Amino acid sequence: MTANSTLLLSECNYSEMLSKVDCGPPKDIAGASKSYNSTTYKSQVIYTCPEGETLKSRCEDDNKWTPVPSTCKVAERHFVKVTDGILDVSGKTLVKKNITADACGERCLSEPNCLAFEITKRGGNCYLTNETAASTKKMKSDKSRDYYQRINPNDEIIKFKNTMIPGEDTFERVNNVSLKKCAQACNQNPKCNSYEYHEKHKFCDQSNVTHLSHELQPSKWGWDVYIVNPDYSQIECGPPKEVVGSVKSYNSTMYKSEVTYTCPKGEKMKSMCEKNNEWTPVVSSCYDAAIYFVKVNDASLDVTGKILSKNAVTADACAERCLSDKNCLSFEMSKGNEYIDNYLCKDTNDRHKHILEICSIKNCEYWQHILTQFLFTLNT
Repeated sequence: MTANSTLLLSECNYSEMLSKVDCGPPKDIAGASKSYNSTTYKSQVIYTCPEGETLKSRCEDDNKWTPVPSTCKVAERHFVKVTDGILDVSGKTLVKKNITADACGERCLSEPNCLAFEITKRGGNCYLTNETAASTKKMKSDKSRDYYQRINPNDEIIKFKNTMIPGEDTFERVNNVSLKKCAQACNQNPKCNSYEYHEKHKFCDQSNVTHLSHELQPSKWGWDVYIVNPDYSQIECGPPKEVVGSVKSYNSTMYKSEVTYTCPKGEKMKSMCEKNNEWTPVVSSCYDAAIYFVKVNDASLDVTGKILSKNAVTADACAERCLSDKNCLSFEMSKGNEYIDNYLCKDTNDRHKHILEICSIKNCEYWQHILTQFLFTLNT
């Protein structure tokens, strides 16, 4: 069994497994109506709250729906809560006493400069602030208050310094990495919804939980937590395209996932899943002349009708031009001291006998397209 057939068999088995995925009836969200057509893999349920906001959940390959809040409450939908936490900064504004977290959240949303709020557990005192734990390490533990940080819908990652999700390092720790590498590791793991990073020791703990399913708490050990914005976790680009002549490798098709294409000469190309649910553009072929053509040195095809191809100064570039022309079956390169002429041709040497001739100058090359639909012969 070849490597390609083994890969094909593996993909078939995976596709068969996905066809059996069923997440069952999705959960209810208090105060919301829900709408869905199926409970199979990649199916989506949409919850509509009284205020008009919508929440989405999708069936994953582990037979579970992606996390969503349990209610339509303002504070839970638009803010991330840090239990028993306060931001140790000045400039907070006490706006009202004896109110609920939802009411405090609505006040914050009505203020364009409000980025977070705190509420006392006794008395319901509501404090607004324009500073957040995303930019300062002044998160402190205080059992008398809860801290709520506003979610910016344009932020891909929700950041909290000196904060953690206790005991939820679901995946194996990655040691001695930068924050950027930690984020990339999470992006390549389709199950990763959050990660914690220890700046001093360069530890990276990845997790499949978020603020929608688990509590955040202040960290006294120097951890920072980064949560993938749920709006971005729904982005799906589907299977990446093929690049002719390359081997592709990828772990996920979700937002910011990467696919790597490796060409025969070692050249690598990468494509990333973007916000528009599409992969970033890559070429359609490795454009390696040796993959598609056979070369004869110091030779030329003695036929008429060749077309001079401009702006193709390498064999690979000329091969790309030839491959893009359905009538091109061969090309030649004639190298002078200060120039390179390239000619595309709709004829080949396997259609005529002994018409390859020695070039009048050295450093000319004849390249014949390998056509897979018939047995290839080269008459030299």
